[in-house]
Amino acid sequence: GVEILRKAAASPAATPEVHYHLAEGLSKQGNRDEALKVLRSLSSKRGPGYEAVRADVERLIAEIEK
Repeated sequence: GVEILRKAAASPAATPEVHYHLAEGLSKQGNRDEALKVLRSLSSKRGPGYEAVRADVERLIAEIEK
């Protein structure tokens, strides 16, 4: 669950996908503020791994902010 993803995201080797799934889980739990913080951090970073999740990140930000 979210706690496992939180631990994985804390690792320096964590991929953008791990951070995205953490934000998704936080959002589903109703923790919108923390989810948005994770998503905004992802959207500000650059690189191939980040570009691969960019559309999903932007979609989830829009969904949470509704």
